Amino acid sequence: DQSSSFRLRIWETKTGRFVRELRSLYYFEIDGIGNPLWWGNGNYLLAADREGRFGNYVVGIWNTESGKFRGGFSGCADSTNDPLSVALAGQRLIARCPDNKILMWDVAAAINKVAEFENSLGQSPGSADQATQH
Repeated sequence: DQSSSFRLRIWETKTGRFVRELRSLYYFEIDGIGNPLWWGNGNYLLAADREGRFGNYVVGIWNTESGKFRGGFSGCADSTNDPLSVALAGQRLIARCPDNKILMWDVAAAINKVAEFENSLGQSPGSADQATQH
């Protein structure tokens, strides 16, 4: 749900029960979270987000169980005005920057690092090796 563009809301599909709201790391009415992608059987959500009011867009990682922002992928030199286009290709995350540069990351390895970090805190939703798109 992007009824409010600076947050994403998650509902349980079988019951329609509201589960959680994921918020941008920074809150500005002119910005939005976009292009959401599920990862790890729904344990994580990846989405384009902005690093502050005048910052570049990044692909953020949220833990859907805790709702916590866990980091992001960056690399577009000038994406302050236009959000990224993102897609999953197997175990890779692909982003198109506004200057048409294409970036690719090993998202499985990055999510596994996030899961290791969460395990050290006792908060992991489990292994994040398998991609799932909904």
